[in-house]
Amino acid sequence: MHRTLCLILLLICFIAVQVRSQACGYVYARIHVSDSRGAPISNARFEFLANEKKEWAFHGREVVRWVEKDSSYFLSEGMCGGHRQVLVRVSSDGFEEARKVVDLDLRNPARPYVFRITLNRKDSRVESNFATYSFLSGRIFDANGALVTLAKVSATDASGKKYFTESDGNGEYLLELSYNQYESGSASFREAIYTIVVEKEGFKRSVMKDFVFVPSQFGEMRYDVALEVQSYSHPVVVGNRVSRFKD
Repeated sequence: MHRTLCLILLLICFIAVQVRSQACGYVYARIHVSDSRGAPISNARFEFLANEKKEWAFHGREVVRWVEKDSSYFLSEGMCGGHRQVLVRVSSDGFEEARKVVDLDLRNPARPYVFRITLNRKDSRVESNFATYSFLSGRIFDANGALVTLAKVSATDASGKKYFTESDGNGEYLLELSYNQYESGSASFREAIYTIVVEKEGFKRSVMKDFVFVPSQFGEMRYDVALEVQSYSHPVVVGNRVSRFKD
C-alpha cells in the first residue's frame, strides 16, 4: 500500500513537471534598428533560428512587423515550453549583419523584451551592436508611506553608463535597463550590476549598490524605495557658545 502510494505521488510529480515544461503562450519584443547616427532602419530583415541550427525557432517566418509611430519593429509569436534560446540575425542592404543568441521566455505584452540594434555600414570598421533590455519599476514612498512624486531615479552600470527617469504622479517609475548574457559551465545567466540612486529635495539620498538586475519572466523587476526625511541643523548662539539643534 505504501509503495503504491509513493508510485502515485511520483507519477503526479512527473506529470506536473511535463505540463509546466510545455507551458504555452506568447513571446513579445520591441526591436529598435538604427544606423550609427541613430536614424531608424525600416527595411531590416530578421531571422530567428533555433540557436546555431538551421531550423526556424518559431512556426512562422514573418513574425515581425514595422510600427511607424514607434519607429521600431514588434515581435509577437506563440511559443511552448516556457523558455527558448534563439539566434537572432538582423540585416539590411549596405549594412553589416548583427547577430546574437538570446534567451526568450513567455512575456506580458505590456512589458516586452527590448532589443536595440545598431547596424554599421559595410565599409565601416566598427561592428554592429546588439543590446538587450528589460525593465526595472517600483514606487517611491516617504517615511509615512505616502507616495513621492518627481523623485529622480538613476541606475549606473559597471562601465559608468547612466539611465535616468522620475517618479510620476502615482510615485511610480520605470527604467529600461540593459543586461548581459553569459554562460558558466552548463548554466546560462542573464544579469547586470547597477547602483540605484533615488533623490528628492527634502529627503536623504538613497543609494543601493551592487543591485543585481535580471530580466524577470514577468517582464520587469520591482524595487520600491522609502526615503528618509532630510534633517537640518540650525546654529543657536548662547552666550559665547554656538550650539546646533536638528529639526
